[in-house]
Parts: sequence; C-alpha cells; structure tokens
Amino acid sequence: PGSAPDAAAKAARERADLNVSRNHVCELLTFFVLNHGYRIKYFVLRNNIVGKVCDLMKEDEKYIALSAVRFLRACVGLKDEFYFRYMIKNNSFAPLVELFKSNASKYNLINSAIIELFDFIRKENIKSMISYTVQKFAQELETITYGDTFATLQKQYEQNKEFMSVEDMQRQDDTTEEAYFAG
Repeated sequence: PGSAPDAAAKAARERADLNVSRNHVCELLTFFVLNHGYRIKYFVLRNNIVGKVCDLMKEDEKYIALSAVRFLRACVGLKDEFYFRYMIKNNSFAPLVELFKSNASKYNLINSAIIELFDFIRKENIKSMISYTVQKFAQELETITYGDTFATLQKQYEQNKEFMSVEDMQRQDDTTEEAYFAG
C-alpha cells in the first residue's frame, strides 16, 4: 500500500525532470542558433532539430511549447533563406498554427509570442515565409479576430504578388526588347 504513492510521486518527479530538461535543451538550441550560426545551422538541418522542437509544441506543459516557439522565432530572426526553405519544405509552422488555434481564446504569453513571430515576418517582408503562411494557413488564421497581424500579413502577401507580377512583366519586356535588338 505504501509503495503505490511512492511510485506515482517518483513518476511525477521524473516527468517534471524530463520537462525541465526539454526546456533547457530548447533554450540551449536557441542560444546556439543565435550565437553560433554557421556550425549549428548544419547540425540543426541534418538532424531535423526544427521538426523535433516543433513536436514539443504539442506538450501539455506550456513553458515547453513557449520554448519551442522561441526557438522557431530565433531561426526566423536570422533571416536565412536556408532555414526558410527547410521550414517550408517540412511544414514547420503546422504545429505552431495548431498550438495557436488550440490556445486562441486565451490571451497569454504563447499567443503573444506566436503573433510576434508572424508580425516579424510581415515587418521584415520575408516573402517566402509570408507566401508559405498565407497559402498554407489562411483559413485557420483568418478566424483570429483580435489584433490585425494576420489581416496585414494577407495584405502584404497580396502586395508581394502584385509586385512580383509587375517584375515579371518588366522582365518579359526586357527579354522582348533584347530579342528585337539582337535581331
């Protein structure tokens, strides 16, 4: 009779220790991404660290999910197309959007961190990430009514599309002109 509570307490302690370890690993990875760019980039991409960290967003403990969001923010904050292509290819924002949707009715630090991440992408006009986010998650994110981050992200996407079509037309005109003069 005395061993059942002891076993349950031990299991709870081990689970808490595991969660703390996961949090520390996320924080270390975030530090490495920010301060050891070249070496950590290949380690992160070769070992699918982004995917593994994104899986932590599904944890019940919110501080672990927040650490995972901070890691993703650090990767995006580098403004490195290498990371962007990797995140797009592996659909790394899917767990982020799921976390946001599951947490949508609450105004808390997780939602603020996710909104700040999307706001950073919009302000820095990271075209590949804007396009990926709007094309993949527009339906899920348009239902979010507080704040205008997602509406402005959609507008930025539309502006980028218009700019790209104008650029394509200019390139086509240049090619036609070169062909004309080349004879």
